[in-house]
Amino acid sequence: MCKERIIHTILFATALLTIFIIFRIQYDVYFLENAEENKYWVRKTFSTKTYNFVALGDSRCQYDVCPQKIEEVLSEYQCFNMGYEGCGFYKSLLKIGLARCKSEPGTIILLAITPRSLSDEKEVMDGTKIKQILTMSIEQKLWIEYFPYSYALFDRFSIKNIKASNKGIRLKNHFNGWTAVYPTKINESRSDGSYSRIFRHSNSRQGIELLSFVKKVTEKKFIVIGFFPPISKSLLVIENEKSGFYRKKFISAFIQHGGFWLNFSNKYETFDGSHLHAKSAEKFSTDLALKIKNEILKE
Repeated sequence: MCKERIIHTILFATALLTIFIIFRIQYDVYFLENAEENKYWVRKTFSTKTYNFVALGDSRCQYDVCPQKIEEVLSEYQCFNMGYEGCGFYKSLLKIGLARCKSEPGTIILLAITPRSLSDEKEVMDGTKIKQILTMSIEQKLWIEYFPYSYALFDRFSIKNIKASNKGIRLKNHFNGWTAVYPTKINESRSDGSYSRIFRHSNSRQGIELLSFVKKVTEKKFIVIGFFPPISKSLLVIENEKSGFYRKKFISAFIQHGGFWLNFSNKYETFDGSHLHAKSAEKFSTDLALKIKNEILKE
């Protein structure tokens, strides 16, 4: 009798768990993606591996710079993308980016500069996304690393990316730090409204902290390269008119502090006006690497 009761209890519990899992997956259409994304951010943030080529910036860096394409051109470099959406060039991002660099002369730090990444917007200055990940408990990190699907199943905590608000966009997070974007449709004016609102309440700080960082690391014989990621023509007008950021003045100061600067046209197709889709990002990354090879390394 006791054995039968135990068997019935186990079967009943198994049935309930199965129903729960089916319901959970049906309810959360991003279940699998959330599991992989959590693992991506934990590895990206907590790995201790270092590289001799590190790309640093906000979401335009995260989506636009493909390390694989850079390594195909610059075979002597190992590249990692340390782009964090919504994070600016302040203490949190600069510290975590520098920690991933090899401490040897010739290491390249690639900086994807955007007016928002140098703004006084609180989330950008605080590095909210990075702090959110860094404050995770050891148990959370281990759970995500070794049991990512069960974590996403039972815990609503998720290091959200843009997918929650951008239906029709498929993201593929690569463990070299790059996020590839595969949109179902292109809308290059999509970001115009949001950036107009952002710059209504924030202003550029002209990169004072970043310029000090550039001077510091170039004195250690690092190669620091800056560029403006390609965006749509309409968004470029909005940033120039409303952000309070002066591009020519910043480039001049960047070079004076020891950095190299690369210029690109806006010929690359974005999916939302602000970020490149995967195919465009791969093309841009190849062109970026060739410019570094021919104009800076002069190989």
